[in-house]
Amino acid sequence: MSVYASDNDGNSQVKTFQLVVENLPVPETPPAIIDVPAQAGTVGTAFNLALASFVTPTDGDAVTYHVSGLPA
Repeated sequence: MSVYASDNDGNSQVKTFQLVVENLPVPETPPAIIDVPAQAGTVGTAFNLALASFVTPTDGDAVTYHVSGLPA
């Protein structure tokens, strides 16, 4: 790789160097989840919980949510 520099007087300089690029693996880390406090709902009424306020992505990936253990 070479870098060229010149000024308005026509003076110039070039320097050549080697650039080594390594393909290092990026560690995969799961999203961080804080404790969700106990929630209450009313039969026949929709329940809404903003899960994003309890989850922090750690490596820039989009987070998807899945819920289990819901009442029938």
